[in-house]
Amino acid sequence: MDKIFIFEFSDRNAIEFFDYLLLERKIGGCTYNNYLLDFRGYFNFFIKHRYVVENPFVVIDELPETEKEKQPFTIEQTQLYVEHCIKHEPEMYILSCLCYYCALRPVEITRLKVRYIDCVSQQIRMPGSTTKNKKNRVIPVPNVFWPLLHAFIKDMAGDYYVCSSHFKPGANKIWPVKIAAKFREIANEIGLPTSVKFYSLKDTAAERLDQNNVGMKTIRDLFGHSNIAITDAYMRGFHNRELDGLRDSFPEL
Repeated sequence: MDKIFIFEFSDRNAIEFFDYLLLERKIGGCTYNNYLLDFRGYFNFFIKHRYVVENPFVVIDELPETEKEKQPFTIEQTQLYVEHCIKHEPEMYILSCLCYYCALRPVEITRLKVRYIDCVSQQIRMPGSTTKNKKNRVIPVPNVFWPLLHAFIKDMAGDYYVCSSHFKPGANKIWPVKIAAKFREIANEIGLPTSVKFYSLKDTAAERLDQNNVGMKTIRDLFGHSNIAITDAYMRGFHNRELDGLRDSFPEL
């Protein structure tokens, strides 16, 4: 296949490739759809620049995606994790707070620089080059977390990454998987189930904000979602208090 011209690549080739991904690589629906989105994008570029006249990947349908189970921390798990981190892993506690209080994804935490933190306005200003949806984010840092974050970055160079080697501020950028691996190490030590992950801290924040009647638009802006439909889909996996209330209030037949 590496010997053919791009205009010779047919929809038959595209189908065979996705059959291979599904049957031999055994990828899931989400990864399958991501591949499809990428290749459609590539060939749309080729069409725009007149290399080809048709997109061979339009004949392939997306697969249904299994909704991921969301597993926020319970109150007991939160207490256990926080107490352990404060005592033994203070740097991980700061990173955990960035995820919980500021809704930063692990990849955003590893891209966060000291100069993005505005000590005057008590905000984090993430440029679009560092965020998932490529849009600028302005995130207020809650008062309960601000003194810890400010002390963590105090007197650090502006171009330092907040999370660098050994999870401390420094000049070297690290990979997000290091945060996940360190969390799993802690979780295994204190007995948290594998369904609870570092990113569950954000899910925990979402659930608790919802329980405290924080509006969907506020959660959308905090989480950096491009529209409220994404936030609605994100929240749908959590415990639905309105449905739960139907036990006592359903009209009698």
